[in-house]
Amino acid sequence: SEALSTETFHGETGKAAVFGDVKQAIYRFRGGDVRQFQRLPAVEGSEHNRIINEREQKLKEQFHEINLGVNYRSREEIVAFNNDFFEYRRQNQKENDSYVFSMYKDLKQNPMTDNKGGGLCLSTISKDNLREMTYNDYVALRCLEIIKQLQSDGYNFSDIAILTRKNEMGSFINKYLSENAVPVISVDSLLLQYDADVALLLACLSCMYTPDNSLSRAIIIKYICKLKQLPFEKYLSVVKTNSLFIKTLSDFGFHFMPSKLAHLNVYELTERLIGIFDIQNKNNPFVMAFMGVVMQFQINASKQYLHFMEFWEANGNSFSLSNPEGMDAVNVMSIHKAKGLEFPVVIYPHQKENLSNPSYAWLNLNQDEYPIDIAYIKLGNNLNNTDYVYLYEEEKKLKELDALNVDYVAYTRAEERLYLITEKEKNPQVSAYFEATAVPSETGTYGDIIYKRGVFDSKAMKVSEKEERKVVLTDENVFVNLPELVSDIRFETRELRWGNKLHAYLSLVKQKESVDYVKQLISDDIQLEDNEKQTFLRVLDNIKLNAHSNVLFGVERAVIKTEVEILDAEARSFRIDRLVTDGQRTVVIDFKTGLKETSHKNQVMNYVELLYQTGYTAIEAYLVYISMEGDLEFIKI
Repeated sequence: SEALSTETFHGETGKAAVFGDVKQAIYRFRGGDVRQFQRLPAVEGSEHNRIINEREQKLKEQFHEINLGVNYRSREEIVAFNNDFFEYRRQNQKENDSYVFSMYKDLKQNPMTDNKGGGLCLSTISKDNLREMTYNDYVALRCLEIIKQLQSDGYNFSDIAILTRKNEMGSFINKYLSENAVPVISVDSLLLQYDADVALLLACLSCMYTPDNSLSRAIIIKYICKLKQLPFEKYLSVVKTNSLFIKTLSDFGFHFMPSKLAHLNVYELTERLIGIFDIQNKNNPFVMAFMGVVMQFQINASKQYLHFMEFWEANGNSFSLSNPEGMDAVNVMSIHKAKGLEFPVVIYPHQKENLSNPSYAWLNLNQDEYPIDIAYIKLGNNLNNTDYVYLYEEEKKLKELDALNVDYVAYTRAEERLYLITEKEKNPQVSAYFEATAVPSETGTYGDIIYKRGVFDSKAMKVSEKEERKVVLTDENVFVNLPELVSDIRFETRELRWGNKLHAYLSLVKQKESVDYVKQLISDDIQLEDNEKQTFLRVLDNIKLNAHSNVLFGVERAVIKTEVEILDAEARSFRIDRLVTDGQRTVVIDFKTGLKETSHKNQVMNYVELLYQTGYTAIEAYLVYISMEGDLEFIKI
C-alpha cells in the first residue's frame, strides 16, 4: 500500500504486484497468516487506524486480481488429478465451517498444451495387513519397490524425490534405502558423522583418547565384520579388553596400536589411520571433508578443547557435505524444504496430522472480570462453554487448512509421476476418492491395494518429447557464501571472510546515492575490525568517484541488479555480482579480491554467453580487482 498511496514529485503513484497461493501457505508455525492474503484488498485493523484505512481505500480503488491458471511444471494427468482431488476435498467441507471451502475455490489449473501424459499411483494398505509390520516398514518396502520399477523404466536415482511430513519418517526411509544399496541425499545422509568410514576414524580417535571405550571398539569391530562379511555377534566379546581387541584387529591384518601412534598430532594420526584401514583408495568425499575439518582444527587449535574428540562432541553434528549437486541419488526431504522445487518423480507417504495436538495463543482479557489484562491460554476443549470458544473453533479450521496445504505442496512438486502411499484407515479421503472415480486397482506384494491412473511410459520416450530447457535468470539480492567442501563457516580463512563481507556490502550499492548509506552501515558494523572498516570505506569512495562510474552505475535510469542468479541448461547455478542495463547496453561486472587468475576471465565469459542465451544484447564485461588497501583495477574482457 506504500507504493500505491505515496505520490512522487510529479504527483504520480506507484505500482505494486503481490504474488501468492493460499493453498501453499505452510508456514503458520513461523507466524505466517494466510488470512491476510485471502482478505485482500481489505487490510486487518483498518477500522481502528485512520492511516491504514486511507491506504486500504487506495488499495481497493486500484486492486485487480489475476488468477494464473497455467501449470508449467506437471504433465496433463497430474494436473487433472490435482484439480479433481482437491475439488473433491473442497466439496466435502461445509462452506461456513472450513477455510478449505473458500481458499480452494479457484484451484483449477490447465497444463501446457504439449505437456501430455503423466502417471499417478496410489498404494493403500489397511490395518489388517499391518499386523506383522509397522506402517513405516511398509512405506520403506514400498518405496524400494517403486524405485526399482522406476530404474527399469529408465529413471535415474536423482530424478526421484521422497517427501515426508516429519523428519523421523525421512530418516527411517533413508536408513532402509541406504542398507539396500540405494544412494540417498538427505539431511542425515550428508552429515559427515553418518558416513561409515568417518565413523570408523572417529571410533579410532576415541580409542586413542579414551582407551577403555568399549563402544568405540565395538564400532571398529562391526566395521571390520561388515568388510569381511563376518557375523558381528561372533566377535562382539573381543571388545571387553583392550589387548584382545588389538590382537583381533592384528589377526585381520589391521595393525592399530594406539601406544605407537600417541606421539602424532591429530592430523598425522588421522592420515595414519586412513592407511592402516586402507581407506585412501576409496576417494570418499566424506573422508576428504573430514580431513579438512581435522586440518582446520590442527591449524586453529585452541585451549578451549583438550583434544579433537572433545571438539567433535561439541560440533560434529554441524559438519556436512555442502555441494551434492551432480550425485545420482534419491532425494529424501521434508515437504517444507521441497516447497518451490520440482522433481520428475515424487513419492509421498502420507502421515496423518494430529489435529488434536494443543495450540496456544495470547488473549486480551477484560480487566473488569480478571486481575490480569493478558493471558497465554491453551486452545482446546477447555474453552467450550466459554466466551472464548470461537478461538478454539478458529484454530481447528486453520489446522485443517494447514494439513491440506501440506498435501497440496507435496502433490504439486511432481513433473511426470506421482506416487502416493497411505494407510487406509488414517487417510480415508484419498482411498475414497480413488474408489469413487473407479480407478482400476490390483493387489500388491503386501496385501495392499494399488491404483494407477495415466500413462507410465519409459523415461527414454519422454526425453525426446521434452522441449529444450532454457536458461533461467533470477534477481535474488541475498548474499550467499562461496561453496566449500565442508558446510561450516567456522573454518573460513581470514581472506575469504574479508572477501565475503566486502561482497555483501557491494551488493547493497544500487545507485551512487546509496553509497553514503552503505558507508554508514560499514561504520556501524561491530563485527568489522577497524582496519577492515577503513579499507571497505575506501572501496566505497573509489566506487563513487572512479572514472569508471558510468560502468558501475550506467546512464540515467539504468537498471542495476546485484547478486543475480542465472541457471544454465543443466540447472547449474551461477551468480553475477553486478548487472547494469541502461537501454543501450548491458554491463556484467564481477568483483575479485584475490590474485588474478585466468579462470576469472573464463568465468565472466560464461556469464556473458548465458546472458546472450536469455536474450540480452550489446553486452560488455568487466573484472574489477580490489586490493587489500581498497584500490580498484578495472579490466575490460
